[in-house]
Amino acid sequence: MKKTILILLVIVTSLMVNAQDTTSTNQQTHKVITTDNMFGVEFGMPIMGRGFINPNITLPQRITDEYHIIHYLAGGYSFLEDKQDEYVFSYGIGIPLHTLKKGILYGYLIDAYHYRPNKVVVDPTKKRDFRQRRVRVAYRTNRFEFSTTYTLRYSIILGVSYSFNK
Repeated sequence: MKKTILILLVIVTSLMVNAQDTTSTNQQTHKVITTDNMFGVEFGMPIMGRGFINPNITLPQRITDEYHIIHYLAGGYSFLEDKQDEYVFSYGIGIPLHTLKKGILYGYLIDAYHYRPNKVVVDPTKKRDFRQRRVRVAYRTNRFEFSTTYTLRYSIILGVSYSFNK
């Protein structure tokens, strides 16, 4: 677990350093480019006894003059009905899918690492921690981002993010 946390910290630090060169607004080639770092929170509605809260940050990064991606970093908490709490660390990459009048529709591919500190491993086929893949769709403007996430764990995850830049 310590090794995983150290690796995640190194990734987050390197992304934050590299993300300082965010995309620039080029009004001649693009009508809308979302360039700001955003802080947000996602909530998983409790379906079948499970709930989820996940604070996150999204960092844009320029790839070329006409293309950029969004880095997604999150650390959350999943609470279950039977008291098997989970801590969740997530990383993902968002790509622009479609440009609309006031914003851009993004698709994110997310890899989430779940850790259960209180799980007693009796059966060797059932692990204490596991990884999960998610698909996130978000509509992003220069100030807000509204998202929904698809997961296989019987949850509906809705999120909102905000940019504090003026």
